[in-house]
Amino acid sequence: MKKKERKIEINNAKKRHEKDLKRLKLKNGSKPSKELSNFQFKSLSKKSFSAFNRFMNEKEITTNAIFNDGNLKVSEKFSFVIDFDKTMLFFDKLNYLFYNSKEKIEINFEFCEHISISAASFLQIIIMQYERLQDKYNSTGYSKLYRKIRIRRSKNIEVNKMLCALEIIDGMNNDEDVNDITYLPLGLKVFLKERKNYKENKKGRTCDDIIGFVNSSIQGLGFELNFRAKKSLSNLFSEILGNAEDHTKLNEYYVNGVSFKEDKSKDDALVELNLTIINLGYSIYEGFEKTKQDNFLVINKMKKFYDLHEKEIKLLKVSSADKNYNEESLFTLYALQEGISRIKYVDDSRGNGTMNFINAFMKLGEFGDDNSEFESKLNVISGHTVIECTNKYKPYSDGTNFVLSLNKEKDIKKLPDRKCIFVAKNYFPGTILQVKIYMNKKYFIKIINNKDEK
Repeated sequence: MKKKERKIEINNAKKRHEKDLKRLKLKNGSKPSKELSNFQFKSLSKKSFSAFNRFMNEKEITTNAIFNDGNLKVSEKFSFVIDFDKTMLFFDKLNYLFYNSKEKIEINFEFCEHISISAASFLQIIIMQYERLQDKYNSTGYSKLYRKIRIRRSKNIEVNKMLCALEIIDGMNNDEDVNDITYLPLGLKVFLKERKNYKENKKGRTCDDIIGFVNSSIQGLGFELNFRAKKSLSNLFSEILGNAEDHTKLNEYYVNGVSFKEDKSKDDALVELNLTIINLGYSIYEGFEKTKQDNFLVINKMKKFYDLHEKEIKLLKVSSADKNYNEESLFTLYALQEGISRIKYVDDSRGNGTMNFINAFMKLGEFGDDNSEFESKLNVISGHTVIECTNKYKPYSDGTNFVLSLNKEKDIKKLPDRKCIFVAKNYFPGTILQVKIYMNKKYFIKIINNKDEK
């Protein structure tokens, strides 16, 4: 939007609010009540400014809880994977507080024992967007709002480590023993949609940032990506970010990451790499639903898989209380397969990016194959569905293609194991890719030596 058009939109919003003030019988020169300021703030956020805030306000608030002191407690497991419903409820409450609280909002991590990169990043995104909106609201000349957001630390060192690395809180306290762990942040990256045509999008700088982060994390173990690997990852991220762009309703999508290095001994080190890509808009399932008329060849292929799985569900007499197997969750799994894309009818080359992404990071995290304590995981969170790939449940070669069946049989015609697919009660408005893998120096040396022997 051009500056002139934006100014006209804000002026129009002001005029509408003047009418709102009259309806609420506010006397000239009197100070607006806190309730009226909140009303103005929320109403203006819907009518102008940020697409993000308009998008968040389209979501129905699911909580009727009363917050007298603006204090919001984070659950023990702040993760879309481990505790999806409570984590989404937290964000609904935060959204409510931002438009209805008094001057202070306290986000209390005190009893949080686990935090994921995607949940922490989404918190960063929401705080960043709300602060932008508040600054814009204050610039309109209405009564000023200064909501301060305070973060209370956790009693758990690992949680504080993530919060500190992402700069959600200040550095670690002196009494917190971090066991010589160092961290490398990618930093929250906010990327704008560029052009409507996927092929015209230029994401070189975006990809370079992410590849540089991955490479620097590996360099902590004394290795680095060669030219071919960097080129491969560049192509991979280009399509993945293209997918994020295609599915978002907004003009932004987000990438964040952090890696932690722990020196196990003089000759050995361990790196935990966390990466997430977040877009807000259509879920994967909704995206296919919207293009099913034009994309009928791909949809028919997916329906054939679903017909097979539906028969198995009936044979197994799966309880109606078990919601993990439904059309949304299973179609989300089918969408990850090679050659499947919601815009395949536009570009026949599409449909390999997500599988390549999963394969690349599960390959880097192979250390977890024989070390269950350091199990690598890659999650897809979209709509109501959570999918989990692990060292045990990962893509495998089937002829010329890679397949992700998420079952012990390694058979896409059979249902995925329940531990790998979950349908939540709440809904995430978009799609998240989340990576958490472990890389080990001695393991890399072992792999290299084995290749040399061959």
